Amino acid sequence: MPRPTSNGEPSLRFRRGKWYIHRRLNGRTEWTSTRTDNESEAKRILADFEQQLSSPRSGAVSDLIDRYLQDRENKVMDHKRLREAAVPLKRLLGHLRPDQINTRSIAAYRADRGVSVGTLLREERTLRAALNLAVNDGLIGDAPKWEPPQGARSRERYLTREEAERLMDASAYHVRLFTMIGLLTGARMSSFLALTWDRVSFDPPRIDFNEPG
Repeated sequence: MPRPTSNGEPSLRFRRGKWYIHRRLNGRTEWTSTRTDNESEAKRILADFEQQLSSPRSGAVSDLIDRYLQDRENKVMDHKRLREAAVPLKRLLGHLRPDQINTRSIAAYRADRGVSVGTLLREERTLRAALNLAVNDGLIGDAPKWEPPQGARSRERYLTREEAERLMDASAYHVRLFTMIGLLTGARMSSFLALTWDRVSFDPPRIDFNEPG
């Protein structure tokens, strides 16, 4: 017979001729009847109950963002930047449902923010990631799509070979490897700052920038 856990997770207990879902919450014991004496059916009801607990209660964008922040904790180096990007997103878009995120609502968001294109890109990437996670976990059907802000690529430029050589020559000794990895791989700065030796191979020569998880 299934026994209750001690960590607050719901479990099944048989009492009064029916299966009940047992759960400890804030020091209290909660009992929810499955209205059945069939154990297999009760287990299916328990699975639905657990799914409902893990899903955003209101289906609002703010819930999906919070869920994404929790998912990325201890998986990214600079979780603080994600949290900072989430603040205006939740304030201006958090009350909406995912299906209400569209070109118009994003345009209004950009007008309200009045910040640089780079800041908008960072914030909107966070929103996209939260929505994509919800899709992957089956919480919503499709993630809304919208175009990135105009001017997003206006600062993008490639160094010439001569400029790259001058940059290397001007780099101090202790940052030369940093500069060389950036020039030769094109990886994001955060990726090679987070690089560990177990993801570097000399034979065959290979660098794995994917962080575990």
